[in-house]
This record gives sequence, C-alpha cells and structure tokens, in this order.
Amino acid sequence: KSIENQIMASTSARPFRIEVPESDIQDLKRRLQQTRYPSKFDEKARGNWSYGIDPDHLSSMLDYWQRGFDWRRGEAELNRFSHYKMLVKGLDMHFIHQKSPSADAIPLLLVHGWPGSVWEFHKIIPMLTRPENGQAFHVIAPSLPGYGWSEAPEEAGIGAAETGDICHELMMQ
Repeated sequence: KSIENQIMASTSARPFRIEVPESDIQDLKRRLQQTRYPSKFDEKARGNWSYGIDPDHLSSMLDYWQRGFDWRRGEAELNRFSHYKMLVKGLDMHFIHQKSPSADAIPLLLVHGWPGSVWEFHKIIPMLTRPENGQAFHVIAPSLPGYGWSEAPEEAGIGAAETGDICHELMMQ
C-alpha cells in the first residue's frame, strides 16, 4: 500500500467490539481488594464528608465493583450498539454511532463527562434513536481521549477546546 492509502485506511471508521480480557477484570478486582485505607479513617470521618470520602461509602463502592457489578452483562449491554474506531487528529478514537431507522433523524453528539464513559448513555440511546414520539436522532457518542477505548494522547495539551476539535472532526468524517 502507498502511504496515502494507509492514511486513508486509518482515518476510515473500523467496526469495533468491546471484549475486556478476563485477566484485566481479575487484575482490577485484585487491586480493588488490596485497597489500603488512610489511617485517618476513624470514627469522626464516618458520615462526615468534610474529611474526604466517607469510609463506609468507599467500602460499599469497592464491594460493588468487586462483587456486585456484572462485567460481562455490562459489556453485552454496550455491545448492543454499533461501535467503531477511527484515527482523528492523530488519536485512535472509539465511538458509538447508533443510527436511527427514521428518515428524518438528526445527528446528535453525546459527550460524557470527566471522568466518565459512554456507559452514561446506554439507557438513553434507544430512546433517542427510536423515540415513541417526536424527533429521532443518529447518536454519535465518542470515548474522550484517554477514556474507555480511545487512545490517550502522548503529550500534554489536550483540554476541552482540543477535545471539542476532535469531536468536530469526528462528526465531519
């Protein structure tokens, strides 16, 4: 392939499927289990967020991510949607592009927060692409640079404005 053909191929949307290796999930559970609480978590910190996170709340969150969250169910839930990866401004970006069957659907960019992920949209995407009443949308939901399955930048300087530029270019492709 010529360099030009390679560049064209890399900037085209490539289908993508979320498949988190079991070893990664087990590693995360192991690291969560080894969480070391600060020694300052004494009785006066319980229920008092002015000391930082409440230790009971932290314990509950750690337990949920180790034992309560069904990783494979979450993965399957996200894989209901059409996922892609594409090179945008030098970063390999992941995004959901869920098209509506409606002929008059409008493209809609959904951007998750910092921190966050496209998981935030898994319940609303079907409502937007197949509404019972009203306007339908073609949903585009990228994983921001360094989040989810999008490549992290190697250099500093990717802030809100640069991320906006990346999202704009993604929408224009």
